[in-house]
Amino acid sequence: MAWMDRGSIKTKFALLVWLPFGLVLLLSGYLLGERAAQMWQDRQLPKRALAMAEGRRLVLTLQRERSGLLPGHTLDESGSSLAIASDLAVSNFLAAQGQWLSEREATIPDLVAANAVIGRLGWMRNSWLEGELSLKQWSGYLSQSIAALNRWESRLLATLPHEQLTSRAQALDKVARAQESLMVLAFASNEAARNRLLQQANLYLGQYRDSLDPKSVGQGGNRPPHTLAPVLVESGVLPQERIEALTAHMRLQSQLLFDEMQTSWRNSVVELGWLLSLLAPAVLLAWCGCHRIAVSLQRRIIGLSLAIRALDQQRNYHVRLSAGDQDELDTMIHHLNNVIDDACRMRSELQIARQQLSREEQSPPSFIDPKVTPIRPVEGAQSEHSLNQT
Repeated sequence: MAWMDRGSIKTKFALLVWLPFGLVLLLSGYLLGERAAQMWQDRQLPKRALAMAEGRRLVLTLQRERSGLLPGHTLDESGSSLAIASDLAVSNFLAAQGQWLSEREATIPDLVAANAVIGRLGWMRNSWLEGELSLKQWSGYLSQSIAALNRWESRLLATLPHEQLTSRAQALDKVARAQESLMVLAFASNEAARNRLLQQANLYLGQYRDSLDPKSVGQGGNRPPHTLAPVLVESGVLPQERIEALTAHMRLQSQLLFDEMQTSWRNSVVELGWLLSLLAPAVLLAWCGCHRIAVSLQRRIIGLSLAIRALDQQRNYHVRLSAGDQDELDTMIHHLNNVIDDACRMRSELQIARQQLSREEQSPPSFIDPKVTPIRPVEGAQSEHSLNQT
């Protein structure tokens, strides 16, 4: 620390200001960097939520179109309107991808496979309408498209940044797979396939029930036991009401997840804004306070140094240093003024003593009486000593 001892008082006070302020800046930068990194991670949440919502809407539309192929299955919509709805859902899904995808995400294998499958939907539908495909082939292609979209959605939701969103997404994936297994029951060709699909649906329902909490259910905190209970197919009758209830529940969960993804992004922006609004004034006040204190002390110490140097060079002991009555520096100035007063008084007394000594040196001796005339020898007369010699 010898370099600091050799530094000037200005350098030392500059270090006194900038070192604590640098620590404050470092802490603020760390907090802002952490929050900004979280915000950068969440920046794609609204676009992901939109892509997820459009993908889920496309899946439901394709499921409706596939259900319309069942004999005796009455729908409020005709086949042409279902086809138009499917094409519109495909267009919206591709548009949502265009807003979200980057160069890296566009090469995800599950997404590439899903886009390749839904890209041939129109051609496969025309082939079926022209009689080139059988009903089983066309329904199987719709099931293949739905399965590809479900795999992509599962891959998308597994990469969500927050743990709560990830758990909700995994639960949504389970209930979507259970709902799709029940929807495919009507197209099973034999009893073994039906039993396998039923066991698969019940397995997914059990995993979904285990992952639920009062908040994730989204229905006032109460679990819907009838909707999520194990499915039993009695006498070969498909539980259509259960499928519709499960589909409605899945839609509700998808909407809740969409809202949470949007809310998470808004919360990240709001938290960063609040952090900036709190840290910026705090940093500014800290710097202003430290700078003001350092400049005040530096000005007083430097002024005191200049005054003492001028006092030493000019020898003007009538100078008084201005000071208040606040801190140790003012006390030191008061004592220094007292020392200057003593020095001035001693100098005045010394000057008076010198003047008196000079006058005394210039005046005649005080022991000579002015009334007595001193005897002076006469010129030409011999002294007594010379006569005795003669």
